[in-house]
Amino acid sequence: MKIEVWSDYVCPFCYIGKRRLEEALEQFPQRDQVEIEFRSFELDPSAPVDTDMSIQELLSKKYRTSLEQAQNMTDSMTQQAAERLVSIFALIPVYRQTPLILTA
Repeated sequence: MKIEVWSDYVCPFCYIGKRRLEEALEQFPQRDQVEIEFRSFELDPSAPVDTDMSIQELLSKKYRTSLEQAQNMTDSMTQQAAERLVSIFALIPVYRQTPLILTA
């Protein structure tokens, strides 16, 4: 069986999904018959490279939600990462403390 995984390498939910796949495959008896091919794409090509906005402000703007809802989204992501023993700081270098600045 071949599994193609398309993800954005800066997306924390994509990384959490990768970890979930790894966990599932650990329990799959025919794991040695599975081929995984990772492919990349950019979720949001229009995302700013440099911004003074917090991650919550960016999410609120992008998804047209309140700042409280955006905070709930980041809290949920943090919880899911913690459940998989992944430090959210490994996923987003400047999470919550400072504005989001991504460079290629």
